Amino acid sequence: DFEKGIRQFGYLLMQITLVLVLVIFAINILLHKPALDSFLFSLALAVGLTPQLLPAIISVNLSVGARAMAKQQVIVKRLASIENFGCMNILCSDKTGTITEQRKSEIVYQGQELTPVQSQLIRSLANQSNHPLSKSVVSHLPFNKTLFVKNYKELKGFGTSALINGNIVKMGSSEFVLRQKSIQVNIGSRVFLSINDEFLGCFIVKNLYRKGLEKIVSALSSQYELKIVSGDNASEANYLRTVFGEKADMLFDQKPEDKLNYIKNLQDQHKKVLMIGDGLNDAGALMQSNVGMAISDDTNNFSPACDAVLSGKQFPLLKELINYCRKEKVIIYSSFTLSIIYNFIGLFFAVQGNLQPVIAAILMPVSSISIVLLTTGMTAFYELKLKKFKA
Repeated sequence: DFEKGIRQFGYLLMQITLVLVLVIFAINILLHKPALDSFLFSLALAVGLTPQLLPAIISVNLSVGARAMAKQQVIVKRLASIENFGCMNILCSDKTGTITEQRKSEIVYQGQELTPVQSQLIRSLANQSNHPLSKSVVSHLPFNKTLFVKNYKELKGFGTSALINGNIVKMGSSEFVLRQKSIQVNIGSRVFLSINDEFLGCFIVKNLYRKGLEKIVSALSSQYELKIVSGDNASEANYLRTVFGEKADMLFDQKPEDKLNYIKNLQDQHKKVLMIGDGLNDAGALMQSNVGMAISDDTNNFSPACDAVLSGKQFPLLKELINYCRKEKVIIYSSFTLSIIYNFIGLFFAVQGNLQPVIAAILMPVSSISIVLLTTGMTAFYELKLKKFKA
C-alpha cells in the first residue's frame, strides 16, 4: 500500500543519511579535526539531506486530489486511498446495486394477492433497509404511511424481519422466510414474503445494468483481473459472461462472510484487491480489501467501511477516475525525486562554502515553494483533463 511504501522510503532515507553522517564524522576525526566541529558539521549535513517537504507534498497533493474527485461526485473518506488505487491488480465487484441500477428494475409479484394492509406492512419493513432489492420493493408497492417498526433485524445476505402493529413481518431469501432452500430458476432475484409465518408470495426482481457497463469492463480488463462476488443467485450468469468474459471468476450465493474470506484468500496470494460494493451489505469485504469503494445513488447513505463513495451517476467515469488516481501517485513520486535533488545540489554548494548565507536563506524557501506549486499545478492539469470526460 501507499502508506507502507512511504514508510519504507522514509526508513531508506534515514539509513542513507545516517551512514553518510557517520562516514563524514569519522573522516573528520581521522583528519584530526576538532570533535565538536566535526559533530556539528555532520549534524548540519543530516539536516540538509533530510527532505523536510515530503509531508507537505503528500498532504497538498492528496488534498487537491480529493477536492478534484469531490467535483466528480466521489467522496474520499481516507486520503491515502487515492494513491492506493494505482497499486491494485484485482477488481472484485458485487452485482446488485453496484453494477446494476439501485432504483431501476423490472419487478413482478407472484403469490396470493396482497391486501392494502399487507402491502402497507411489507412496505414499512422494506423502508428500513438500504439493500437495493428492498428499495425495488418499496418503489413497486403503492405509497402508504410507514408504520412504526419494532424489533427490526437484518441478517446480511438473508433478509429482514420486524414486529409491526403486532404482526411478525419477514422479507428475504427462502432460507430466511420459509426455512428451506428454493429451486434456483433463471428469472432474476427473488424476495420471499411472510406475515405471522404465513407465506404470501415473492417478488421477482430483474436487474437493469448500469449505463456503459460493457465499455467500462472492456477498459478495466486490461488493468485488472475482474471478478464478480455476489450474494444473488446465478440467474444472470450467462449475460455477465458475455460482458466480463469466460476467464473472469464469478461467485454467486455468497454470504457477507464468504465475500470477506474470498478477499482474504486473494490477499494471502499477495494480490492487491479493489472491492466495489453497495455499502453496508458488503461492509466486511469493503473493509478487508486494500481499497474499498461503495457505489451509491444516494451519497448520503451510511457507508462506514469504504475508503470512497462514488455516485452512481458517475459510474461510466470509473476508469477515468482510477487513472486520475494513478497520475496522482506519479506526481507525488516525481515531487519526492525533485525535492531530494534540490537537497543534494544545495549540499554540494554548502560544503564548498560558495554561497552567501543570505542567498542560501532565500533559496531554501524558494525550492520548497516551487515544489508545492509544481505539485498543485500538475494536479490541476490532470483535473482539467478529467473534466473533459462526461458521464
